Amino acid sequence: MGITISSRRSRNAVHRLTAGTAMLVLLALAGPALAQQSLPSAAEPRRPDLTPTLPPAAPSQGGIEIAPAPGSAPVTGAATMPLTLNRVVIEGAGVFGPGAFDDLTRGITGRPITLADLFTTADAITARYREAGWVLTRAVVPAQRISDGTATIRIVEGFIARTVVEGDAGPHKDRIQAYLDRLTAAKQPVNIHDLERQLLLANDLPGVRARAVLSPAPGQTGGSVLTVKLEHDPVQAYASIDNRGSEYTGPWRLLAGAVFNGASDGGRFLISGVTALRDTDDQQGLTLGFDQLVGTEGTVLGIRAGVQRGQPGYTLAPLDVSTRANSLSLHAAHPLLRSRAQTLVLEGEFSAYETRTNFFGQRFAADTVRTLSLGADFRSVDRLGGSNHLALRVVRGLDVFNATSDTAPNKSRAAGSAEFTRMALDAERVQVISGPFTARIALSAQIADKALLASEEFKLGGATFGRGFDDGELSGDEGVAGSLELRYAVPLRAGPTLQLYGFYDHGKVWNDDPVTLLDGVELASIGGGLRANLTDNLSADLQVAKPLRRDVATKGDRAARFFAAFTARF
Repeated sequence: MGITISSRRSRNAVHRLTAGTAMLVLLALAGPALAQQSLPSAAEPRRPDLTPTLPPAAPSQGGIEIAPAPGSAPVTGAATMPLTLNRVVIEGAGVFGPGAFDDLTRGITGRPITLADLFTTADAITARYREAGWVLTRAVVPAQRISDGTATIRIVEGFIARTVVEGDAGPHKDRIQAYLDRLTAAKQPVNIHDLERQLLLANDLPGVRARAVLSPAPGQTGGSVLTVKLEHDPVQAYASIDNRGSEYTGPWRLLAGAVFNGASDGGRFLISGVTALRDTDDQQGLTLGFDQLVGTEGTVLGIRAGVQRGQPGYTLAPLDVSTRANSLSLHAAHPLLRSRAQTLVLEGEFSAYETRTNFFGQRFAADTVRTLSLGADFRSVDRLGGSNHLALRVVRGLDVFNATSDTAPNKSRAAGSAEFTRMALDAERVQVISGPFTARIALSAQIADKALLASEEFKLGGATFGRGFDDGELSGDEGVAGSLELRYAVPLRAGPTLQLYGFYDHGKVWNDDPVTLLDGVELASIGGGLRANLTDNLSADLQVAKPLRRDVATKGDRAARFFAAFTARF
């Protein structure tokens, strides 16, 4: 009796046999790491970057110009006019409570002084107002007859009498005017922190640069005119080329992006992309986004959508590996504090993404992850000549909308879970040492309550931590990394600006899965380079990095590596 096998079953059997054979070949070619993951970390499908931004440019020149407070000019010969005061009356001090200046007036009562001392005390009161941020307020000694030992100092608490908007605001003129109206509505004394917040919120509008000038308002005691001068860039774009890609996608890659400002009042449209240059099929990515300001306090709502496709080569080329990742997110951000000295932004985001890996046309790994995250981003400058950045984010994986279950057979990590909690911390300080010398120290860390899927892991390698290694050289559920960089700004009279730098970085990752990375694995690198702003729109970064503590996986050695990046802004 013959045996009949249907063509469909035959094809399925062949596919299973092919997939099984390919898995064995893949394990042999790509190494033992695949016992716990679908691909080497550097070749895995990545969740698309959903925060496309322009590369850092020169600091904004926007600011607030305030005329120096006029002193309380003493009358001629005041320094030689003897005076004895029993009491000093402070008029018009609405901002400070009673007795706020007793420590200043006590020193000029009950003893012989000169009239000049009274004017000096008025100037000290003005200085105290300014130190507290009331930069438009001044104390004056009015014309008076001092016959009973009582003198009067009058406080003129400054306010914004009116505002003038000049220049191009794009579609944002009404919104900027709404910001400024908050300063003039009640004709109340104005603090520099209120001025800064409204001006910085104007600068936060898409493509807007705002600079303010304060001048006296004619005929209004204590009144000032706030003139806001605006510039608007409808489109900001960049293109960058670097050799930070891995052997799986080819070292050289092209990144480009643009921000279209003024899509609406307070809105902007973003687009960014990446492609490998060796073969565009090796890596392709595209991210689209839209942000919209709501209200008059700087709150932003946004949406992002991204897609990445890849066909990694190198040792994976014979296996016809293909990867893809799709992502969608909704986010909100609100500046709780906004000043030149300190900014604190609270953030929230819901994200949904999927990653897929096939070889020989068959599904090898698949993740579907839904997350909700809350975070805070704090930036500050201090009197020690340093700037600080601290970001904290808590991410919770949700078991909703068909998220990958713990029992799914083809997860990117065998022990990984889509229902998790992780906390990520990033910190940075840039410190002026002396003259052209500065230092930058940075730290990044992550902890998790259980084993994670590939896209949620803490990664080392690339341009931030582990600069001598490929992006994603090591990954784990938890990790910590640090970097120290010393910088020297080369003094040049004209032409490009140059910065020499040397660095050392070190990182370590662990897995919550006890089968792998029980004690953690680490990497480190040391090197230096040159950053140059060749023109206002063209910059370059040339770097040599020496891997330490382990070989580069795709090179098999620890030889020094050369990296280059060139960026043009339009």
